[in-house]
Amino acid sequence: MQAMQAMQAMSAAPVALSASPAIDRLPAQHAADLFHVGQVLVCADDWALVDLPGRQTHARIAIPPPHALACGDWVVVVGRESQWYAVGIVATEHWEAAERTLTFLATQDTVAFHAPHGCITLAAKQMSLSGQAVAIVSKTLRMTATSCLLHCVTVNQWVAGLVSQTVGRLYQGVTGDYHHHSQSIVERAEGQVTIKGDRIHLN
Repeated sequence: MQAMQAMQAMSAAPVALSASPAIDRLPAQHAADLFHVGQVLVCADDWALVDLPGRQTHARIAIPPPHALACGDWVVVVGRESQWYAVGIVATEHWEAAERTLTFLATQDTVAFHAPHGCITLAAKQMSLSGQAVAIVSKTLRMTATSCLLHCVTVNQWVAGLVSQTVGRLYQGVTGDYHHHSQSIVERAEGQVTIKGDRIHLN
């Protein structure tokens, strides 16, 4: 609440902000007319409706990632007449309730992380990965989990070498037909072997 009251007080006065040497050379009155603090009322992809002292205006968002505007944020707006730009976040209600907010990186370009001689670590309480096409390419892939649940329509596996499985118990339920083809089959059991079926054909 105190932060919001402070922002309201700041919005009534010009912002002392130096953006470039050209701004530094402007007369004080002209610089005061350029910079203002306002609250975001509506936020879209690349523009925001900002409530400035005495008026509301549409401003192009000129804030670099990873920062992203949200409704209720207090921003620095620079411009004149019909040309306005939101260039910085002064305060946001999301900082006061960080556990209920989402901080995200929004970009239209390709993002790449490179650590050719190091390690990239991602850690979170929960993690979600989504995309129309996700590819994981690795010389060695190791996955460790207490439990693993996989929901798929179709699963295709191509293994050129050996597939080795060590499990405590194995249960397979097939609702349709079950087909297995191989050059030879060797099955061993330490105890009893039971085969059940309406008709069993051994060729």
